[in-house]
Amino acid sequence: MGVMNQPLNFEDKRLAFLGDSITDGHTLILLMEQSLQVAGIIPPICTNVAVCGNCASDMLKRLERDVLGFAPDYCTLSVGVNDANHQVSVSDYQQQVTQLLDQLDQAGIQVILLTPTPNTSSKAVTSTPLVNAYVDFLNQIAAKRQLRIAQVNDAFTKAIADQIGVLTGDGIHVDFAGYRIMARCVLDAMGYAHVPVVEQLKLQPMPGLIDHWHIRAVSDSSDVTSQNVMQFKPDDTWHELKLPLSEPIQEDWWLDQERQRGFAVNLDRYVDASKYNLALTTFTEPADRQIYLNTGAGLQTIWLNGQQVYQVYTALGDSGWHAGRERIAATFKAGTNQLVITCDTSFFLSVSETDRW
Repeated sequence: MGVMNQPLNFEDKRLAFLGDSITDGHTLILLMEQSLQVAGIIPPICTNVAVCGNCASDMLKRLERDVLGFAPDYCTLSVGVNDANHQVSVSDYQQQVTQLLDQLDQAGIQVILLTPTPNTSSKAVTSTPLVNAYVDFLNQIAAKRQLRIAQVNDAFTKAIADQIGVLTGDGIHVDFAGYRIMARCVLDAMGYAHVPVVEQLKLQPMPGLIDHWHIRAVSDSSDVTSQNVMQFKPDDTWHELKLPLSEPIQEDWWLDQERQRGFAVNLDRYVDASKYNLALTTFTEPADRQIYLNTGAGLQTIWLNGQQVYQVYTALGDSGWHAGRERIAATFKAGTNQLVITCDTSFFLSVSETDRW
């Protein structure tokens, strides 16, 4: 067995997933984790660092914050779909991906490349030649640098030719069958070709999920200030929210996946969709406790015991949907604590003792 075919050592290792919306949705990561677990293999500590809409240039801007700061042992890199849709030249793509690989290598992070998925949308005529050129480049640089590479594009192209559905109706995003094919390619590249991909995911609420809230609409986020945040008290104008939400989302398999994991979604079912939403919860701690607040989805701000501890970070663009897109160190005090958040029509918030998950 060649070195590149040997299984990666995942014991107590961290694997960051750098990519765009196809990775940000987290299905690929869940499939990889659960496939390894079913096979009796302890998976790495998987950390999603993907952001919807990202091109290679966007990933470069946030690499220090979102990837290097976690000091992962491994990092998957999936980039090219948005670059092609935005007509990023092959030379610019090559330069930006090379910079990403250089910085990851300098940090001692081993990269697993993923070739980008094909595009069957209305943009396919102009994007497909670019995607093909990107794939050629990725294969060349993988061979030159001896990097593992998951041949996602080849597998999807074959599936499409065989009339197997792998993309959603927009011709860009991936459906569940497509994610299983992606997981197969990634496991193969990581040296786990012998591990079957699970046919279905077992979904459950995320550890540390804050699962009981009261929520109501507000005009905008400026309605919550340090002067009034501790004065909010739920009454009959608030809606009680228990997570995970009990009502399945039949029309959207992926959104229902996230619902089952504890994301508050489709909040316009409960509150005025034309406004921001304010959610509140209180809880008691027996002693002071150092924790991390893990954000996701449409969460905008967090107030802990009257102090604002988080505002969504937009200087480098959107920070993603996935759970743990930011991990904010904070302290729960002994006694009663109040958490107040603002969000759009979705949010995620959990608590952990460490940021290593």
